[in-house]
Amino acid sequence: MSIVYFMLSRRLQRMLGAMIVHPDREFGANELISIGGSGVGAGRNFIKDLDVPKPVAVQ
Repeated sequence: MSIVYFMLSRRLQRMLGAMIVHPDREFGANELISIGGSGVGAGRNFIKDLDVPKPVAVQ
């Protein structure tokens, strides 16, 4: 078993897997939520977290 099984839920694994396997493809929010499986709340929170730009520190 990989450490990913312990760190991420099965839903998040499916969503990340789709984005990693098809990096050149753009996914809509509803499509990612449907790939993730049943339930909408966790999928929305995951997408919201992806959408926030992170500042990059240049030294």
